[in-house]
Amino acid sequence: MSSLAVTETPVVADRSVLAAASAALRSRAAADVALLIAAADWGLAHPATEDVPAAGHGERDLHGEGVMSCTAAGTPEVAEFAPMELAAALGWTYESAMLLMADALDLSHRMPRLWRLVVDHEVPVWLARRAAQQARDLSMEAAAYADRLLAWQWRRLNPTRVDRLVDEARLYHDPDLAQEQEGAALADRHARLRPTGHPLVTDLWLRLDTSDALALDHTIGRGAEALAALGDPDDLEIRRARAAGLLANPQATLDLLTGGTEQLPPAPGLASSATVVLHVAPDDLDPAETGVARVDRLGPVLVDRITKWLADSTVTIKPVLDLSRSDAVDRHDPPTWMRDLVVARDPWCVHPGCRRDAAACDLDHIEPYVPLDDGGSPGQTRPGNLAPLCRAHHRAKTHGGHHYVRRPDGSYRWTLPSGLVLTVPATQARPRPVRKRRTSRSAP
Repeated sequence: MSSLAVTETPVVADRSVLAAASAALRSRAAADVALLIAAADWGLAHPATEDVPAAGHGERDLHGEGVMSCTAAGTPEVAEFAPMELAAALGWTYESAMLLMADALDLSHRMPRLWRLVVDHEVPVWLARRAAQQARDLSMEAAAYADRLLAWQWRRLNPTRVDRLVDEARLYHDPDLAQEQEGAALADRHARLRPTGHPLVTDLWLRLDTSDALALDHTIGRGAEALAALGDPDDLEIRRARAAGLLANPQATLDLLTGGTEQLPPAPGLASSATVVLHVAPDDLDPAETGVARVDRLGPVLVDRITKWLADSTVTIKPVLDLSRSDAVDRHDPPTWMRDLVVARDPWCVHPGCRRDAAACDLDHIEPYVPLDDGGSPGQTRPGNLAPLCRAHHRAKTHGGHHYVRRPDGSYRWTLPSGLVLTVPATQARPRPVRKRRTSRSAP
């Protein structure tokens, strides 16, 4: 018979720590409610107008201020540019501020019972916002019914229950909606790449017909079994991932599934049609160093790995950009080298809070461009007078009273219509690592 000795260790239970945690949670909840109310008040203070000024020179795709697009039926219309100032003040993206305002206005005007529960700190803001978003396609009558359902047993609300109660209101008020939703679901089929935290792996998100998804799952399973039969030692999920990757090579997939190969298929490289943009310092190409390159939209990758990717590819090397170049051209649209320089200098939209990739942005003339025939001065299109702005913030600058200047240190000073002044710091140069010489290991 054995005995187990138990050593009693004193536990210090300081209830003040628990009290502090509880107080912090209450403060955060109160701040969330205050922010939601402020967003609604800001929206109501900026009603939409019907004035749409004409686009300026070289901005054929731009138009004046319209109406904020994501509010629902029965909610007051808000000026499109209103969320931009809120976003800048909060350091948020335009989309995040716009969604906050839309949720606040929809709750206060379409779901008054749920809104009151939020203001009284009975229902958390995040859960009420989920209800507002799920109910955005409902009519006022259906939204009112959803509001009654949600307020009926508000203590039992959770994300799943919110979705089900809103869906119940939707189906009750529109019995044909189920068929419409089927069509909408089929119209939302897609296959999209999404980056992960590491450049060597990428998520592929598929939304397929259910029959196609089941058939694809079966084919991937067969491929994983075939790889195992050929001696692949990896776990099942890794073999399934590799089998899915082999679908990019129809012949390799056919050989694998029909037994036409007696050895493991080679690991695939980059597709022959892919364009890969690398940023490599000269010393990173030294075979004696552990070189690292930055791949656009992927991140840092070892040069050795890129060498394997591009083993069977044609590589074109472009000259390195000189970021100090300041040449000017006498036309509205900048040449390719100038756009590349500005995008490399400012990798994101330079409006406060915006994080849109500069490669997807417009290049804005900080001092508006005036054609030479209309008295404009030469040299207006130059790197120092260009900055990347996403389409929304480009329109706000052109038509919404958002003004900015570029300072000598590369920062941007913005003055918003409300008079709020914000500064966007200059983009810092990427730090270079301390180089360590690669050492060879002696054989044991």
